[in-house]
Amino acid sequence: MWRLMLTAVILIVAACYIGAQIPGPTTVSTLAIPTTAVATGCPTPTPNYTIYCYAADKFQASANGAAYACIWAVGGCSTPAAGVSSIVVCNAAGASCGSAQTGAVQLSIPKAATTTATTTATTSLQ
Repeated sequence: MWRLMLTAVILIVAACYIGAQIPGPTTVSTLAIPTTAVATGCPTPTPNYTIYCYAADKFQASANGAAYACIWAVGGCSTPAAGVSSIVVCNAAGASCGSAQTGAVQLSIPKAATTTATTTATTSLQ
């Protein structure tokens, strides 16, 4: 019985040694896209799915049914719709306003804010 167990252990060790010597794949995966495959043929975005659409003219993605977002396109992705382009910060009384800040702007908004005056604003963030 001990000879059978010893033989099994030797076979297992030998198999592990041989398996460790086999190198992994070294090939590169490629995706050939015909020039006739254009982004208009991408499937409709579907809730609960992330869809990547590779086409000859555009690479885009849709997350959870949202509209496709361009990741790459021939000639570059189009500029998204305009959002906030500048901001002016004033004190609670609406005075002591600073100069307009443009470009990358960081806002630190407290968890709890008190409204001291009602204002009307239209903001479009994309």
